[in-house]
Amino acid sequence: MPPPVPSIWTARFELVSMSLPFMQALVRHDLAAAERAIGAIVPADMPDDLAGFLGYRIPTVTADPGSIAWLGRAIVLDDAAGRRIIGSAGFHAPPDADGRVEIGYRVETAHRRQGVASEVAAALLDWARREHGIRHFRASTSPDNAASQVIIGALGFRQVGTQMDEVDGLELVFELDDAPPSFETLAVHAGAEPDELTGAVAPPIYQTSTFRQDGVGRPRRGYEYARSQNPTRDRLERAVAALEDGRHGFAFASGSAATAAIAELAGPGDEIIVGDDVYGGTYRYLERVRKPGAGISTLFVDLAGGMDGLWEGLSERTRLVWFETPTNPLLKVVDIAAVAATLARREAEGGRRPLMVVDNTFASPAIQRPLTLGADIVFHSATKYLAGHSDTVLGVAVTSDDAVAERLRFLQNSMGAVPGPLDCFLVLRGLRTLHLRVERHGTNAAAVAEFLRGRPDVASVRYPGFGGMVSFLPAPDSSRSAAERAVAIAEGTRWFTLAESLGGVESLIEIPAAMTHMSVAGSALAVDPALVRLSVGIEGVDDLIADLRQALDRA
Repeated sequence: MPPPVPSIWTARFELVSMSLPFMQALVRHDLAAAERAIGAIVPADMPDDLAGFLGYRIPTVTADPGSIAWLGRAIVLDDAAGRRIIGSAGFHAPPDADGRVEIGYRVETAHRRQGVASEVAAALLDWARREHGIRHFRASTSPDNAASQVIIGALGFRQVGTQMDEVDGLELVFELDDAPPSFETLAVHAGAEPDELTGAVAPPIYQTSTFRQDGVGRPRRGYEYARSQNPTRDRLERAVAALEDGRHGFAFASGSAATAAIAELAGPGDEIIVGDDVYGGTYRYLERVRKPGAGISTLFVDLAGGMDGLWEGLSERTRLVWFETPTNPLLKVVDIAAVAATLARREAEGGRRPLMVVDNTFASPAIQRPLTLGADIVFHSATKYLAGHSDTVLGVAVTSDDAVAERLRFLQNSMGAVPGPLDCFLVLRGLRTLHLRVERHGTNAAAVAEFLRGRPDVASVRYPGFGGMVSFLPAPDSSRSAAERAVAIAEGTRWFTLAESLGGVESLIEIPAAMTHMSVAGSALAVDPALVRLSVGIEGVDDLIADLRQALDRA
């Protein structure tokens, strides 16, 4: 049995680089060797102020040989620099009631060694797992400490909230769980942590445009202007990032604004390969705004039919591979992992690997998480399933690529198409029931699709087998064409509201060719004018089927 976790283990370890003998002893939990290594390099006349900062003067071994209480915060020295103190490491709080321990570190600017810090931190985490069975870790750092955030992220930590430290003020809080919570639990709690100031279970909405600064050019906790940052938006961005299993989230004023920002990643001379069935607004922006304005080119490819078209279309000019799955409005399904494998093959053969961009609006992270399948960027019109109540317009993008994140953050701030705090709150509230709503959407949609397939006056039904979207083509009759019947059906329902959009709790019906996809008319992506698209809500399914039955009968 490993020794019990000492009361000193955990909450903050501060480090940059260690003398190799001390580091090796620490990882081995060899107290005697660690003491010898420390004794060989700690100056006996350490100044009191520095000793206080580091948490102790000279370490002493406790009577319990299995304890590391002597460690406190170990001095970190650089062998090459003699006795220069460049950081510290240690553990000084027990695990909480859930067995979670908190870690943190300090990097002295003049001696920052990110690679070494990451290696030492990883070794300490491994030691905690191996020797004490610790499976849950926390880390905290200042919002201004970008280096710490990079290292914490590299270790696999995910931001879960903020906290008020009595000395350091507001800190970002990160967690690493070897046994992560279920998606359902994450949906309820991500971004919805109790308020760090008052403990309010429902965090406040920061309905403000600007923030008081502590001095000229010294914004408090990094907040200076709400276009750049807002606490409510921060919560939404990290919540969606957590649900998509990504590291960086970015909220925009609409899904189209997110599209515009992501499209900026392709520059003059670049090419974007796009799935051949996409939202009309995406086609309109790429073809009529980005393409002529930036000198890019687009190539539309059927990605649902296999990877041959993608492989043949890839070139050194390809910067982005962009697709929806399921697609809008034909509900074709693209194999995300197969696309990733094709791009990896391209890179392995010496070609340029483009970024893979997946529009996950129709599925939501409750069904699929594209980043885990090889995507570089996933984005949503959060107006739809994420918010789920047809009461806000908002877009969000997520990535785990630090370079892409840096560029998107710049574009988000520079382009200025950001959502207001109230809109962010509405999406945050919607996320807490996402898993429940998506389950009901799917159950109802499957029943609706089955009903439609049984109708002799329905020519074809498109339903991917999951999610809440169904599309169908009515058959013509002796007096009306299929397109005329489609209009009559859309105008003849009671519970299905004739409206654009989708993903809300209420059911919607529309004719894409005349509504959401007018911009693709006359192109290779033109939609059959008889296609009817349903967004199946969470009402009683018998009522929905009865509504469609009467509309079909009358059409």
